Amino acid sequence: MSSKDDFEGKVLFMDDEESIRIMAGLLLRSMGLDVITAKDGDEALALYRESLGCGRPFDLAVLDVVIVGGKGGLAVAREMKRIDPGFRMIVSSGYCDDDILRNHRKYGFVNVLQKPYTIGELKEVLSHILEQQSESSPGALALHLPTNGAHTRSQHSGGRLMPHIEFYCEDNTKSESRLHC
Repeated sequence: MSSKDDFEGKVLFMDDEESIRIMAGLLLRSMGLDVITAKDGDEALALYRESLGCGRPFDLAVLDVVIVGGKGGLAVAREMKRIDPGFRMIVSSGYCDDDILRNHRKYGFVNVLQKPYTIGELKEVLSHILEQQSESSPGALALHLPTNGAHTRSQHSGGRLMPHIEFYCEDNTKSESRLHC
């Protein structure tokens, strides 16, 4: 770990949109997390089972509710909870009127990420989960805020702040992207 301002842990991130998987992976890695992404529920469950089988389980999953043409977050969450009732999951969706978002705990999720979400919202949700984690079983995930090559600023989009992320490559060139649905 490079500094006291990073997160530590292994995260499974499921979303059917490739651009969101790529950006979330980059963002979460920039925070110090080990991230594996999945495009649908079947892939997420296979990765989850594989991680358990090899003795390197995920600490947390971020699951998109709606997966076009595949198994969505709720079905995946039910299966993960059946395997490990204590597993922590965050529900993510761009549909603000979804009952799963309003009543996420009822469905087995520990928190919500409403798309499009900001980098600050993501950090806040992770920090909240880490506080719960340290109370119940310390040591799996640890909080530190990012200080490596990711710089952020927010932009407005339809009344909601959109993260604008600048990543600097080893050759000092800049790669810019936005994380949104």
